[in-house]
Amino acid sequence: PGHSTGTATAPAAPAPATATPPSAPALDEFTIEGLGLGPLNSVIEIDLSVEGLGSVDYLSSVAPQIASLTLNVNRIETIPSAGLDRLLSLEYLSLRDNALRSIEGLGTLTQLKSIKLDVNKLTSLHVSELNQLTNLTELSASTNKLTAWPGATADGAGGAGGAGVAAAAPPAPRSRPLRPRGRSRTPRHLHPRPPGTCGAGGAGGAGGAAAAPPAPRSRPPRPPRPPGTC
Repeated sequence: PGHSTGTATAPAAPAPATATPPSAPALDEFTIEGLGLGPLNSVIEIDLSVEGLGSVDYLSSVAPQIASLTLNVNRIETIPSAGLDRLLSLEYLSLRDNALRSIEGLGTLTQLKSIKLDVNKLTSLHVSELNQLTNLTELSASTNKLTAWPGATADGAGGAGGAGVAAAAPPAPRSRPLRPRGRSRTPRHLHPRPPGTCGAGGAGGAGGAAAAPPAPRSRPPRPPRPPGTC
């Protein structure tokens, strides 16, 4: 019988599976707890500007000793919703260029010395909140929609809540006496002149008898010339 020969082919190895990385969380949901860093008890200054954050409520648990917090250019609308009212050690807070509509809840941060609220949507600064910030030495709130200084009313009395800041009356304009443009001079004929001088005489003045002209000067006669002289 005839014999047949052939070559056996090994089956191809399967391709290794590729793991798909998990999608990154949305920026406004990002938390330090997700990094697994644990408490940051020694951190006293944090800058989270330009992160699109609407809340940082996790900071009170992971960084309880934070003294300086910068959250410029984010989406924070209120102090409580952002969790800022629980950061009791804060001394410096910057919330520039957010969507802040109110500062309610800020009064709990009694250690604050400086706060920046520029470029927001504030229409008023609650005097009841500011009165609790007894250590505050710097407040900046430009480029908002403020209509009055905290506690000031139309009649200058403090607003609701008590110890408002009275609106100071504007200073009265300074009055100056009118001055003539040219130099005024009294006419000569109104000036009294003593008797015996040229012009008008008399103490009363306006004209009188003319003074007598001075007597002509007399010259002594010349002595006669001796004979024989020219």
